[in-house]
Amino acid sequence: EAPEIAARSIARGLIRLAEECEDANDALGAIKALETLIANAKTKAKCLPQIEARCRVKCASLLLKHTDNAHRAKTHLEAAQVLLKPLKRCEELRVHGLSLLGRTYKMMGNEYRRQRFGATQRGLQMAIGMRERAPEDARWTMWTFHYYLEHADACMVEEDWTGCETYLDAGLKVVRSIHKDTGSKMEVLFAVAQLQRALAQRASGSEEHHVYAAAKSADEAMTRMLSEIKTPEDTARLRFHYYVTRTLGKLMEGDPIAAKNDPSKFKSLMDEVRHANKEAYKWLPDPAAFALANYLSAEVVRPGGELKKAMMYLTDAKEFVDEELRALGVLPQGGDAPVVKTEEGESDADKDDDVERLWVTCEEEMQFRVAQDARPYLYLRVLILESIVSVALTSFKYDVALDVACQMTDMIETYPQTLSLLASHVEMVAGHAMYALGKYNEASARFARSASLASTPSWRDIGTLCSALALLCCEEEDSASRALELVKPVVRSHKEQKSASVLNQVLALFTSGCALREQGRFDDARNHLGRALKKTYDQVGNHQLMASCLRLICGIDTASDETKGMAESAFGLSKVQEDLPTQVAALIDLNRIYTAVPPTDANKNPLSPEDAEKMRQSYEVYENRKQKQYDDYMTSILENETCVERATRLERGVQP
Repeated sequence: EAPEIAARSIARGLIRLAEECEDANDALGAIKALETLIANAKTKAKCLPQIEARCRVKCASLLLKHTDNAHRAKTHLEAAQVLLKPLKRCEELRVHGLSLLGRTYKMMGNEYRRQRFGATQRGLQMAIGMRERAPEDARWTMWTFHYYLEHADACMVEEDWTGCETYLDAGLKVVRSIHKDTGSKMEVLFAVAQLQRALAQRASGSEEHHVYAAAKSADEAMTRMLSEIKTPEDTARLRFHYYVTRTLGKLMEGDPIAAKNDPSKFKSLMDEVRHANKEAYKWLPDPAAFALANYLSAEVVRPGGELKKAMMYLTDAKEFVDEELRALGVLPQGGDAPVVKTEEGESDADKDDDVERLWVTCEEEMQFRVAQDARPYLYLRVLILESIVSVALTSFKYDVALDVACQMTDMIETYPQTLSLLASHVEMVAGHAMYALGKYNEASARFARSASLASTPSWRDIGTLCSALALLCCEEEDSASRALELVKPVVRSHKEQKSASVLNQVLALFTSGCALREQGRFDDARNHLGRALKKTYDQVGNHQLMASCLRLICGIDTASDETKGMAESAFGLSKVQEDLPTQVAALIDLNRIYTAVPPTDANKNPLSPEDAEKMRQSYEVYENRKQKQYDDYMTSILENETCVERATRLERGVQP
């Protein structure tokens, strides 16, 4: 008996050592102690199967949290399930282990998606069974909620929308059976998750998304919760999640005007979240959630011409993202590891630590845990850079746009697999840059490439429509007919689909109007452009689109006071955005109109011939000055070696 007693003492000692190491924040020490016990569980450190299983689950938890050794964690968790299967009264340890196992399979990618479904299904069945046996035990209710959400997430990754909706509805049913008509945080959590599912399903092109029903359910759940829970710090993260999701829905609808008050809500909610209580369920890490909120705020104000405010939001969002990527040791654009200067000289060590750190500089160096943690920040960074390019192109800062577009190319070339879903966005930005530089054939090719890589029907339509617009500028005999051939299927699909966003509908009308104008079908062109203008004014609020519609319509109609007002409005909208190309085009229209229509004063009274001539001459001088400003800037861009090199790289496309 003495050797067995000694073995059990060794086991207890190793467990105590692991606990002390963990309390001292020495995770690696704790892992070594647990690994030693596990390796000798049947010999020198003899312990019961339940103890060994518990140590394996604990060791796996530490490995997942502090290391990149997901394979070793998977081995421990799978072995723990084998050990626990014949044992009774170990149900909570089993569901905990299955939860970690499902998380590990998710981290390891699509290769393990079936295993993830299996682990999640076993955990859900066990949680439901234990809840039925012990309904008064709140632990099993929480495990049931956990597995419903995990199962829904697994279904959404596979675009199994019916399965996802079913699991979320089942969870919501359990919540409401417990809380009846009173509000709760868990009801809001499930309702917001259902809204996220509906938005993702809508983006995929499915008509059975039930977005409006899901949005209504989330609104009602939020109202009930706020009437029951009066402590804001307990609900701050959940309210933040809810408002971000609702804003995302409005932007997906193509209706930023409906979200005009949301940026101010985000600002106050971010302050609340910083001082809020920690919650059991976390949607995104706080920095990622803050970056997303700032990015959405920029997308709300950008169409309305508030470009400086949009850049402020985007700069803040990028700072959040870059800081977290640095903390993770990930270089978003690859390259050499940063060199830190010290008193002794240069070192590759991080400036906050005394030890050297390993930096992730390419896809091959991206381990499972780092990839999982970095992915949301890398995604957000691409989207933020895309918006910065849009602002720069609109405000006639082509040098900035070319620089940032090349940064996006760096990212997709450095992490092609991680960012594969956003490859179409990089191609889209390259197309816009080529278009701005007057390389319309190259722009059309890049837009077509973007459409072919698009992960959603909505983005594919935008790529197709942009390709058609670039074709119209090529000045070839059949460019208008080719553009219409591209546009017609998109317009037809918008008539058949109820879920097409307002922005997509406006862009399709605008593009078809431009093509019809090129064909000389002016009545049809005026009709399409007029409808696009009305929709833009009522819902989209995109000043650049409004200015373009106004300018094109006044170019079709005969000179009159009405067309003069359109040209003046187009000029005013473009001037606010510093959109010099549209300003020049609007001034050309204004001078054409002033030649045919006698100028008037502020009270609509005709000016004297001398004053009228002075006004015409002043507008001509202004047009010439703006045209020279445009020409000089474009010359400086085309003669700048760095800009030419960047443009050539974008024209060449993403290199494998």
